[in-house]
Amino acid sequence: MADPRAPVIIGIAQQTFRSAPDPALTPLAMLEAAARAALADADLNNAALIDAIGVVGFAIDAPGWLSELPVPRLVDPPASLAARLGARAGPRLYTHMGGDNPIALLGEMARRVVAGEAELALIAGAEFIGNLMRLMQSGGDLSRFADPAFPERHCARFGDPRPGSSPLEDRYGLALPAHTYPLFEIAWRARRGLSPQAHLHGMAATFAKLSAVAASDPLAWFGRPYSPDEIATISPDNRMIAFPYPKRLNAFIQCDMAAALLVTTRQRALELGVSPDKCAHIAGLATAREPWLLSERVDYAQCPAIARAGAAALAQAELDLSAIDRFDIYSCFPSAVALACDALGLAMDDPRGLTLTGGLPFFGGPGNNYAMHALTRLVEQLRRGKARSGLVTANGWHLTKHAIAVLSAAAPAALWRAPILCADAPETGPVFIEAADGPARIETYTIVHDRKGPDFAILIGRDSADRRFLAQSGDPALMDWLQRVDGVGALGRVQQSPDGRNLFSLAEGSR
Repeated sequence: MADPRAPVIIGIAQQTFRSAPDPALTPLAMLEAAARAALADADLNNAALIDAIGVVGFAIDAPGWLSELPVPRLVDPPASLAARLGARAGPRLYTHMGGDNPIALLGEMARRVVAGEAELALIAGAEFIGNLMRLMQSGGDLSRFADPAFPERHCARFGDPRPGSSPLEDRYGLALPAHTYPLFEIAWRARRGLSPQAHLHGMAATFAKLSAVAASDPLAWFGRPYSPDEIATISPDNRMIAFPYPKRLNAFIQCDMAAALLVTTRQRALELGVSPDKCAHIAGLATAREPWLLSERVDYAQCPAIARAGAAALAQAELDLSAIDRFDIYSCFPSAVALACDALGLAMDDPRGLTLTGGLPFFGGPGNNYAMHALTRLVEQLRRGKARSGLVTANGWHLTKHAIAVLSAAAPAALWRAPILCADAPETGPVFIEAADGPARIETYTIVHDRKGPDFAILIGRDSADRRFLAQSGDPALMDWLQRVDGVGALGRVQQSPDGRNLFSLAEGSR
C-alpha cells in the first residue's frame, strides 16, 4: 500500500516574460504570477491553504558584481509573497546561492510536509536579470522592485551561506563560472586524449541536440535550433568567452523567467480533492558536495559528488538508471554535462535524451532557479504518460554542490524517507600553496577573452614537489599555443609578479 505520508507535487507553473524593459515586471510580480498559476494548475483557488513558502535566492543577492548593483531589493521575498497571496502563517525560507537550491528546497519542503510542520508548501523562484539590465540601461523606474512593507528580513535562510570562491581565487579570476567550468572541460578533454578541434565539435554536436529541444518549447528564450557548426564557429555573435567555450556553450542568464511548485502529502492531496493523475511522487532526493573551493578539488576531470548523490537518490527510489525514462542534466556549460554523465554512468548520446527544456544556453539560464523549470517539465511528462519516472540534476557554484531528484508517476512501494545528505568523500586534494616559484607543469587552464580576443590565461599547476598553485599569464604566444594544442602537462616555470601573483611561462622547447 502506498505511504499516505509520501510527498507529492500537485501544482506546477512556469512562465517566460518578454516585455523588458518593463518597470511593472518586478521580482514580486513574477513570483506571484507563478504561484497563482501553480494554484490554478492544482485546481485550488484559495491561497490561504498555503502554510509554508520557500523562495529560491535571486542571482542579484549572490556575492560579486550583481550584489553590488545600486538597485532596490526585495528584502524578504517569502514574506512579501505570502502577504501578496494571503497565505497562512508558517515556515518561510529564502535560499542562499546555487543552482542546486530548487531541488534541495523541494527536499526540505517535502520533509516538512511529511513531518507535519506544514500542510501545503509553495516553492517559487524568479530571475529577472534581463529586465533589470534593460531598465538600468534605459534609465527606467526600478522603485517597484522593493517592497516597503517588509524593509527587514525575518525569514530563515536555507542552504550553505559560503561564497563559491576564496579571495585568493577571486584574485586570479575564478569567481565567475564562465572562467571555472572551462578548467574542468580542459582536464576532461586531456583525460580522453582529444584534440581541441575534435573536442569542440563533440561539444557542439551534444549541445545542438539540446537546442533542438529548446526550439520546440514555447517558453524557451531562444526558440530556434542551432547546428553544430553554428555553435562551434566563432563569429561576432558567437565570440569566444573563455576557451574552449564560445558564447553558445555558456548559460544565458539575462532572461526573465519564473516557476513554482506546490508540495503536500498524498493524504492531504486527496483531502484537497486533487486528482491522483496530477500527483508526481518525490521518489528519491539526495544532495552532495565536492571540496568547497575549486583549488581544493582532487581531480578536475571527475565529479564524485554527483556519483554519490545519484546513487543515493536512485537507491531511495528503488530504481536503477535503466529504469529512468527522462533526464534533465544540468547544462550551464558542457563540462557540467560531461562530468555528470560520467558520474551517473549515462552516455551523452543516450536515446532518452539529456534535457527536458533545451538547457541553460538555449531554454535560458535563469540564475539559481533553472532546475525548477526542469522539474516542471518532468511533472508534465509524468502526467501525460510520456514517462513513468525521471531524474533531474542540479549543481551550484563551480560544480561544488549537487542535488538530484527522482520523480515518479506511480507511488513508490517503500515508505518515504527524508532527503539524503551524502557524506563528504574522504579524499582530499594536493597540498596547495599561494606563492609558487620554480619549475612547474600545467594541470588545467583556460584563456579568458574580451571582445578583441585573448585577454589572459588562468592556469592551475603543480610545482616540482607536486604542490598545486594558481597562476596567470598575459603572454599572447602562450595563449595562442594553449588554444591550438593540449597544454595539460606542459612544463614551464612559475614566478612571482611585482604585485604578488604567480605568473606561468613555458619552458624552452615545450612548444
